[in-house]
Amino acid sequence: MKSVTVSSYPRRLYLALTILVAATLACGTVTPQPSPTKTSTPTPKVGVPVFGVTCDPVPLEMIHGETKTIAIADTGGEGKVTEFKVGTIAGTASDPAASEISVSQQPAPGDSGWSTLPGTITVVSTAVDGPERTETYFINILVGGRQGDDHITGGNIWCQVNVKHIVPTATFTLTPTATITLTKTKPPFIVTGSGYRIQYTGPFEAQMGGTLAASFQVFDARNQPAMGLFSASLGDPPTDHNASHASGQLDQLGMITLMLDVNWPPGVTKLFFNFDGETFEVGEIIINP
Repeated sequence: MKSVTVSSYPRRLYLALTILVAATLACGTVTPQPSPTKTSTPTPKVGVPVFGVTCDPVPLEMIHGETKTIAIADTGGEGKVTEFKVGTIAGTASDPAASEISVSQQPAPGDSGWSTLPGTITVVSTAVDGPERTETYFINILVGGRQGDDHITGGNIWCQVNVKHIVPTATFTLTPTATITLTKTKPPFIVTGSGYRIQYTGPFEAQMGGTLAASFQVFDARNQPAMGLFSASLGDPPTDHNASHASGQLDQLGMITLMLDVNWPPGVTKLFFNFDGETFEVGEIIINP
């Protein structure tokens, strides 16, 4: 009978597998670590009443260069707080420092900085410029009540302001018209072909490198305050690279003040405006060195 030789290869394979399993059990199971979670920045709860006190409107919508107000009142009638004052102001977009608006409270605050309810917050958009965008601001209003000289109730409400910056669409191509023949004694009104009466209230001088705060008031043919987009240009001609332009919406009284950069050298240049599709020359502006 022939003897059968058993190969050692299966034994070596079995031994290797045994060692691998033992090593795995010794190391234990690796538990994956959870990925860190990001902490989100809380968003102000705009328009939420605190002790019945709210801001109105929410949000306040305005065009650059305008002045508008927010009412602060105990609309819930809880009677727990009687005073308020402006706290912090946070900007977004390209104006995080809120440097393009100014905010004040009425009635006039006392020595402690608090005003009595009800009152208003006045917001002035001080920057009239492009590009087209909307700047959003959050105004923190502190509210409190008094008993003697001590506050017994306090809280915070948030008001939101959206300032829309627009780019003038008007072109300053002058069209001759017989209704605006200007003389050295400037007429009180300039009358457009549509019957609008525009009055420029000055000033007629500006500082080189400064700003001309050009103020206008517009009435329609029925002698009522007009509405609509109003544009102005400082420099002759308005297409010159030194000319500056600004625009905005007329307020409820048909008034507007446009802030025009004075890029013109010392001497005399001209001021123009555009309204209802027509462009007119206001007159000469003296540029001081």
